[in-house]
Amino acid sequence: MIFDGPASGHAALVLRIPQAILNAMPKGPLARDARAIRELISDPTRAALLIVTLAEDLPVRESLELAAQARALSVPLGPVVVNALPTPALSTPALDAVLAAWDVPGRGDAATSSGDPRLAATLRMAAGVRAHREAADRALHDLKSDLGLPMITLPRIPTAEIGPAIIAELTPHLAEQLR
Repeated sequence: MIFDGPASGHAALVLRIPQAILNAMPKGPLARDARAIRELISDPTRAALLIVTLAEDLPVRESLELAAQARALSVPLGPVVVNALPTPALSTPALDAVLAAWDVPGRGDAATSSGDPRLAATLRMAAGVRAHREAADRALHDLKSDLGLPMITLPRIPTAEIGPAIIAELTPHLAEQLR
């Protein structure tokens, strides 16, 4: 069963509910249910918390906090899912050369001075996407080194409409990483 839980701050509170019930009412039917839930969510053969995050500073910090709280509550952790990872396609030596020629210190904006504003806009966008990926890589490094958990990454899909076609596009990424 998959339970799509609340945001990280609320998830930690939800994980504490069974113990709070047991502290308030140690006997009775509610206590029996709370005990069963606590046993379920702490049994690594039956449950695991998979934290889903973005490769950005704030979501990574929230994920690290949630993982620490889950560990303190003896909730087993599964792989971390990093959603909407920016493309690495613009991190190539060929683009390095183009961007270096475009942004030579002391010469100004070469693309703009060449008179082609569309080229300038395209190169600025490429540089922005590349910077976004570099920041994402730093966040992934922090996440991996601090949590020490397996990581599943899913690419950024440029759409807000998630349906069967998008799921089909993401499935190979999941299958490849779950091997």
